[in-house]
Amino acid sequence: EDGLYANSAYSKARKSVAVADYYSQFTVSDLAAAVSDGVFSEARFAADAMRKEALTWTSLLGILMATITTVHTMTAQPTLEDVVTAGQKLDLQLVDPTALKMAILKPQQFQQLQLDAGFSQAANFAVLDVEAQAIAKLIGGVYKGRYGNIDIFVTPTVTTSGGKYQGGIFTRGAVLKARATPVVQDPGNQVLLGSMLFERARSLTTPQTAYRGKGFFGVAIGQQNAAIRFASPTV
Repeated sequence: EDGLYANSAYSKARKSVAVADYYSQFTVSDLAAAVSDGVFSEARFAADAMRKEALTWTSLLGILMATITTVHTMTAQPTLEDVVTAGQKLDLQLVDPTALKMAILKPQQFQQLQLDAGFSQAANFAVLDVEAQAIAKLIGGVYKGRYGNIDIFVTPTVTTSGGKYQGGIFTRGAVLKARATPVVQDPGNQVLLGSMLFERARSLTTPQTAYRGKGFFGVAIGQQNAAIRFASPTV
């Protein structure tokens, strides 16, 4: 009886994610084509461009970490305790405690973590995680394992500010990403694979042919309360 209900207006706030045009291009001269029997491996070029697409996403995420509002700042080098504390701060911000968390750290940050005996012991237990093993097999060296429900990745594109590496830990809803799909305008010289456009263009002024792979990518912070900045001193 006489209970109170809040009548709140539904939020119409909008988020925008800017995308930029990223491309990789090789220019092959007529002489280069001649000494290689006129063969340019478009398949190898496409594979390389797809790898660069993945690296671009990683780079954008690394830079994005510095824009997170809530910060776990360390005056000394990071330890396992710092990782646990940052994860707890996320939980206290009322994010889903059962959702996996992801950390994007500077390689130097992870190296300092490895020097902590407690973290090393946690790593011994983490290697038994079947899901973590599957991620490691799929992704490779940038994935460093799972510790306290946090999957840790490293990238050198994490920025430095105020004498600290600006890494971050986040969970579902924190990061928004956007991509635009290029339009095929010359079917004879262009092919769309996923959201990547591959094209071949003959120069009008020089005896060269350009091979280009391109895409439009962008990231932005969505929910600030679903992320923690992990700022540790530079070494």
